[in-house]
Amino acid sequence: GYHTDRFLWRVFVMTVRYATITDRYSGYQAALTPNVFHALNESFGVTQECFASPLNRSRFSKRCCSLFPDTDCFFGSRGAGFDYVPRGGSFECNPPCDGHTFKHTFEHIKRIFERSARVAERTGAAKPLSIIVFMPRMGRIEQEHGVERWPFHRRTVRGGSANYLMGMQHTGTGPRGRKVGLGDTWDATNQVIIFLQNDAA
Repeated sequence: GYHTDRFLWRVFVMTVRYATITDRYSGYQAALTPNVFHALNESFGVTQECFASPLNRSRFSKRCCSLFPDTDCFFGSRGAGFDYVPRGGSFECNPPCDGHTFKHTFEHIKRIFERSARVAERTGAAKPLSIIVFMPRMGRIEQEHGVERWPFHRRTVRGGSANYLMGMQHTGTGPRGRKVGLGDTWDATNQVIIFLQNDAA
């Protein structure tokens, strides 16, 4: 029927869009595993991802920010991550692994917390706000941007290893074009987890 055809067309357009930027390499679309999301949800109330897609969004994440809001809005996207400025909530942030994206990510996160602080000062009440950032240790980029001196920095955990799901596993390819199946993971070392919260959180 009409509704089924429209749904399938939206799925097709969305998957083709991501396929055009992937070119057999899906590492940049890597996602945290379900057990990690469960822990984030249970312990920190995380319900949204800052960098995701309809193809790799966690079942613990009610909504997400994604690269293509025009095609992804039908599948729970709130829009592009750098356009989204929440006043409160609890978020997981796992940006694509490149220095340029990390720089803009930290700049945007800082603006979010500063805006939240201004609103709290004006209204006398702050909404709880938490952002937990997952990233590889790439020359300690977080230190270059002074993240640990921010008043809303709570803790940085360094040096561990982590498993990631293939973000494009539905295509059967993973990093460097190797074959993968649904649920397959790859190991990443020297991970950094940064906990950012306002006092209300």
